[in-house]
Amino acid sequence: MVKVITFATSAIFMGATGAIMATRWTYVDPYVAFNPIFSFLPVLMALFGGMRRLYGPVIGAAIFAYAEELLLTRFPYYYMLTFGLILVLVILYLPNGLVGLAPKIWKWSSGAQGADTRR
Repeated sequence: MVKVITFATSAIFMGATGAIMATRWTYVDPYVAFNPIFSFLPVLMALFGGMRRLYGPVIGAAIFAYAEELLLTRFPYYYMLTFGLILVLVILYLPNGLVGLAPKIWKWSSGAQGADTRR
């Protein structure tokens, strides 16, 4: 029952978004409506930020959007290659996303401070 309610709630928001975007664009092309880049973008944002915490995808979306614009303006010809490499590196070396990096940094900094005090 929880899955059905969750699915229905998300369908309401997606339907409302589609209705608003259809009136804004005035013409909906199947390429625009079913573009895999736009469909897969939220998944990439969640992977980039981390999915274990609620704020992970939000942080991932903010950094993802900023990095996308930065790379698109600075490296227009190598944008997709550079962005793909960054995503591959994050997925390989940060399986918990960028949010999972904070405990690692905290542990490393406290471990480094503890090592300095023992001398």
